[in-house]
Amino acid sequence: MYFTLALKLEKIYHVNFKDLSYLFTLPVAIAIIGYFKNNVLRRMTVNQQKQNQLFFLFLLFNIGMFFLMDRVSPFQFISTIPVLAYFITHFFTITKNKLAQNVIGYSYFLIVPLIGYSWTFYLLNDASFDNYKQETTALNEIPEGKTVMVLGDNHSAYQNAVMASPYLNFRLTEIYFAKMGEMKWKTRFYQDLKKENPDIIIDEAAVFDSWIQDLPKLKPLYTRSENGLIYRGVQE
Repeated sequence: MYFTLALKLEKIYHVNFKDLSYLFTLPVAIAIIGYFKNNVLRRMTVNQQKQNQLFFLFLLFNIGMFFLMDRVSPFQFISTIPVLAYFITHFFTITKNKLAQNVIGYSYFLIVPLIGYSWTFYLLNDASFDNYKQETTALNEIPEGKTVMVLGDNHSAYQNAVMASPYLNFRLTEIYFAKMGEMKWKTRFYQDLKKENPDIIIDEAAVFDSWIQDLPKLKPLYTRSENGLIYRGVQE
């Protein structure tokens, strides 16, 4: 069920397609040349053909994973590196001249890191680069060792506290609950809360009060403080 719900998640773009094309155009283009060079310009054994097909299927699978990502960022494509590396090695042997092979190899070895570093330095002064970090607010400054449940997408509170929540991907959780009947998902929330038993709940999405509205057994167990945090038990 979570697999199908992931398709309905609205993606968060840490980088745009222009950035992705800047990073991946050269490696992908060389890998494509290597793929066709390996399949068209040389004769392969049956084992080599099977190996080629498996790597190609692996590449298609990784491309398909893009549609399941909830956050689009370059690191999400790290699983494509083995496939790209496999086909790129065939590009290096496009000529039998050793000098030409060395020039191609060293040029690629130097150019690819330069592309990555130039992209990074370019974005350092761009506001979109801040999307990579989790903002820490006063609401997220939890005493060390406390168990915490965050009802929202900002997970910075988990840096010093102990996570006590099954809702790591809260956007997916909301879609999942929406598919259930109201009492069914409220019962599920009640069971999760009893199981995890967090010391503190951070109600970032402002849903806690509505979620426990028809759960009278939960209301006495948690108290909302003046700072907005919800504590287990009565706070002095």
